[in-house]
Amino acid sequence: MKEHQWRDLAVSPDSDVKSSLLVIDRGGVQFALVTDSEERLLGVLTDGIVRRAIIGEVPLTASVSSIMHRTPVTVQEGAHLDLEAFMRDKGIFHLPVVDAEGRVKNFYHLLGFPAPEARNNLVVIMAGGLGTRLGEMTRSQPKCMLKINDRPILEHIILQLAKHGFMRFCLCVHHLADKIIDYCGDGAGLGVEISYIRESKRLGTAGALSHLSGRVSSPMVVVNGDVMMLVPWGEILREHEQRRSPATMITTCYEFQVPYGVVYTDEERFITAIEEKPLYAMSISAGLYVLSPEALALVPPDTYFDMPDLFCALLKRGLKPAARQFEGYWIDIGRREDYQRAQSGFTENFAPVNRGCHLDGLDSMEKE
Repeated sequence: MKEHQWRDLAVSPDSDVKSSLLVIDRGGVQFALVTDSEERLLGVLTDGIVRRAIIGEVPLTASVSSIMHRTPVTVQEGAHLDLEAFMRDKGIFHLPVVDAEGRVKNFYHLLGFPAPEARNNLVVIMAGGLGTRLGEMTRSQPKCMLKINDRPILEHIILQLAKHGFMRFCLCVHHLADKIIDYCGDGAGLGVEISYIRESKRLGTAGALSHLSGRVSSPMVVVNGDVMMLVPWGEILREHEQRRSPATMITTCYEFQVPYGVVYTDEERFITAIEEKPLYAMSISAGLYVLSPEALALVPPDTYFDMPDLFCALLKRGLKPAARQFEGYWIDIGRREDYQRAQSGFTENFAPVNRGCHLDGLDSMEKE
């Protein structure tokens, strides 16, 4: 995906069809943006739209406003999302970036770019959790199989990682395991390879990794099966290998506000300060990790073992596990309110379309 100088692609709504063709031809990306005098996006043109107009005997002197697509897919400036993965998923080759007032700020296109290079790194997804905090929702359904936008959380995770070139997956399953295995199978339906580790008993967030000790030769990604995220995995893997760390924990910022005034005192209990409803921020584990093969040797066989236990074991050995902070979209779906938030945030973060847009219509237009 490449950024383009969008003003080179802009035409006014009063421009005629012939002049817009010249802009499309000069731009080299088969696309033009229709903007007003204040650079607000009014619509878009593709060579396919113009071609159909000409076939339909629209005169070359007609204004572009009469043929432009008026509800294009756009993304808000500053949104935390994986633009390239979204465009590849939807088959959209052109994506304008606009501000809150609809003014064009940037433009991206995918034309001529190959799919991401396949990665040989194994991805392990911890999909055996009971999901007890979700109550009745997970009594007959694994948490990772709860649906968001008509797809299970687990499928979203796999597809998101596949867009970064990951093709090999191992799912650690326990609670209602057959429902996961029946749905995902060997991964062929998702375009990936999937194997399984069946936990005969609960092994925590890292215990099942003992089954992989001695069987992997390159860093592997470990993901909790209840996390929706947009993470720069290529960048994270490169940093992990450059630092030569046995393990990298991906962290994110968690903020919480104390709903009261906080009172600070000295050793003699005299008040030194009062802070009204302070906001605290701290780094927390995002449930996403990169582990080198040597880290797996510290996971005890067939024992309940959580990921913090593994990082503590590395520290006790004098090794240096790393943390990698990221600020993108992330949500851990552990509670009902988290699940509802993931549902409402899906369109904004995974399918970032403006109100009134018609994805299917634009998809068919773009693919011609």
